[in-house]
Amino acid sequence: MPIIITAKKDGFRRCGMAHPAKPVEHPDGTYSEEQLATLRAEPMLVVQELVAVPADPLAAMTKAELAALLTGRGVAFDPKAKKEELLALARALPQESGNAEE
Repeated sequence: MPIIITAKKDGFRRCGMAHPAKPVEHPDGTYSEEQLATLRAEPMLVVQELVAVPADPLAAMTKAELAALLTGRGVAFDPKAKKEELLALARALPQESGNAEE
């Protein structure tokens, strides 16, 4: 996962790199797990791990897929509705709970 590193003292060096006193984002894979542990343990650095926000699966659906979802959930809608309108209706649906595999 990407991280943001900020040094408490500009130019502080750790893991072969000088870290500035301003936040710098480093992409996933920049550091090994061992290096990440070293960076996290270093009191002169502030390390923030960025959590990936999952993409909206509904937004990735086509108009036909949204229509099928709404029909399957018993939601009435105008057949001439635009994708944005179907998307708004789909987002308003109650979330299904539980995991089908469990």
